[in-house]
Amino acid sequence: MQMTVDEFIEIVGHKFFTVCFEKRSDQSLRVLNGRLRVKKHLKGGEKAYTFKDKDLVSVYDVRARGYRAIPMEGVKWIRAGGSEYKIAA
Repeated sequence: MQMTVDEFIEIVGHKFFTVCFEKRSDQSLRVLNGRLRVKKHLKGGEKAYTFKDKDLVSVYDVRARGYRAIPMEGVKWIRAGGSEYKIAA
């Protein structure tokens, strides 16, 4: 079962979270500590596409100090607010 962008946002809210997902480019697993709705480091400009249309969610990676896109079909698990959510494949 694939998670939707809206379900992901509802689970993590404004909290810090950890997510494990499979990258679209090479199918490798990645674990990311992040947060949604970070606007401090934006540089402006227009996005080339709509993230929601491509089933992606934009997050700020606190370790790498940069923005990343997470594909919803690749999400394996999420830890947020003291709970862990495993996504059935």
